[in-house]
Amino acid sequence: STLIGNIKKPFFVWAHFMDVHSPYNPPKKNVIEFRNQDFSISEREFLTSKVYSHSHKFIISEKMVDDLKFLYDGEIHFLDEFLAKLLNLIYKKFNDDCLVIIVADHGESFYEHGIFGHQGSVYEEVLKIPLIIAEIGKNNSLNHVQDTVQLIDIAPTILEYFDLDIPRNFQGKSLLATIKGEPIDREDLVISECYQKNYSMKRNQREGYILLSIRKNNEWKYIYSEEKEEEFIFNLINDPNEKTNLSGKKKLLLQEFREIKEKHIQKRNESTKEKSKIINAILKLDLKKLEKTE
Repeated sequence: STLIGNIKKPFFVWAHFMDVHSPYNPPKKNVIEFRNQDFSISEREFLTSKVYSHSHKFIISEKMVDDLKFLYDGEIHFLDEFLAKLLNLIYKKFNDDCLVIIVADHGESFYEHGIFGHQGSVYEEVLKIPLIIAEIGKNNSLNHVQDTVQLIDIAPTILEYFDLDIPRNFQGKSLLATIKGEPIDREDLVISECYQKNYSMKRNQREGYILLSIRKNNEWKYIYSEEKEEEFIFNLINDPNEKTNLSGKKKLLLQEFREIKEKHIQKRNESTKEKSKIINAILKLDLKKLEKTE
């Protein structure tokens, strides 16, 4: 409340909450919203420490998965309560010209595909996340956008809302028109990507194996695993849980996805090289400054 009370326009606030993140340890009152009673101390210790850190050493039972979900839901409930208080403070302080965005950076896997957590996965349980955009001081009618959007769309949305120029090199698209019911202005493809095994952000280096997904028209989804040399195609309408691999039956679609994948990787590699040149140039300038000061 002190922070919000001292805010003066214009302002931009970014807040990152880690509560809904493993290992889960929500307050008791939030757990019993979903379960008749809280877990004992030893049960919590086992679920939040041993299973989280050493899940590959255990045979995970359905009960363990259900218990982990109870704790996860408890964390979400706890954060929802906090966000309600935070938003009430914001509403009291500002009554117009304020944009609030609530978003997650990833979902969570609970062994739907043999994975716990969110690392090394591009399945829907990790990629589908909440995104809420609201204007303070305006009567916001609830509009559930069905188009597939991306996190990179948030920055251009903020800039357009405040009548600021959107840099040409931004890959995302503003969602303001989409929120009002207009179709999003881009090819209906969404590419998600992560790296398995060794992954380093140091100086923009990317190491390890590519794990990539391409989503097309909210219907078809392609997954490519460089490490395992595997490809998958799922029909998300008929198979939303991604259980039936159709890559052997959809040869033309598979070839189309492969071409999209290769173009994306080539473009990304070129961009990475350019960024590395810029970073190296900046580092050289910094070193020269250090030499002069010494």
